[in-house]
Amino acid sequence: MFKSRTRRRGLLVAMTLLLAAPAPALADGGPLFTLGPIKVKHGYTLTVLGLSCGTKFAGGNVNFTKTGRGWIENHAYGGANNAKCQIARNLASGSLKFSLGRSVTVNINFRKRGSAKRGTLPPGCTGTPPKVQGGTATGTVKVSISKSFFGKVSLGKVRASLSGKPSYTCNGTAFQKTIFMGAFQGTESNALVLSAGLPPKGPRTVSIFKSIAGRKRFESHGLFLTGGSSLFSARSNLSSAKVNGAGKVTGHLKFTATPGCKGNNRTGTLSGSLVAHFDVIGNQTLKQTKHTSASLSKDASGQPCT
Repeated sequence: MFKSRTRRRGLLVAMTLLLAAPAPALADGGPLFTLGPIKVKHGYTLTVLGLSCGTKFAGGNVNFTKTGRGWIENHAYGGANNAKCQIARNLASGSLKFSLGRSVTVNINFRKRGSAKRGTLPPGCTGTPPKVQGGTATGTVKVSISKSFFGKVSLGKVRASLSGKPSYTCNGTAFQKTIFMGAFQGTESNALVLSAGLPPKGPRTVSIFKSIAGRKRFESHGLFLTGGSSLFSARSNLSSAKVNGAGKVTGHLKFTATPGCKGNNRTGTLSGSLVAHFDVIGNQTLKQTKHTSASLSKDASGQPCT
């Protein structure tokens, strides 16, 4: 739990790094069991994941993902340490079993097809990428989350894959000279989080997450945007920054740094608002409130001043 202001800011940094480079984050994880993607209603695809398989931290979740022009919407439901997930060392077989109350039941076994292949290394990383073995999964997959929207999904034999434990490291050079903006609104169990990235080269990114955490289950609803300077801009001295809505996000949000807060990690306040138009959970508005904290940093290094 994030029980202090400092730990809340740590969440902002962690979320920013995770969104900016999800592949390196897997470098410290365990083997992965993936089922899908499978087409479901309203243009979404369903993916079932078994995470950290073969460890005491094994967990299972289901993900609904939809892609539009310049945006991706994702709805994930899962639990911590809630799964039995086993993968053979040679990736020839595996099993995954978990449930989320009455809304999700997964009990499947994996059989390989063809030969395993090496994945690719993320930018700025060195080492050996994990092997990925394709195949099929048979058994029971029943998902009835948000019945009025996604409906019920019941599957038999479907496409699946197993990934071995990653053994590469990432030195963080991809983040050099990158400016990050983060904002946190709400509480530890019900939060709205903004993460924006401005790299020296390539597209700029903005992500808005709604997270709902319980004792045995979590929900994460996210919108991911990519674009140019009109999406996210920031002054090089980190005195201010601005996010403009695009796609399924509307409005404008400006960050102004606290005058006495200097350095490469500055706190500040927000003006304006952004509205994320989510499917399933409806509109979510991010703005300055007494429960909102915001920061602007370069190189994602150091602690923010207070």
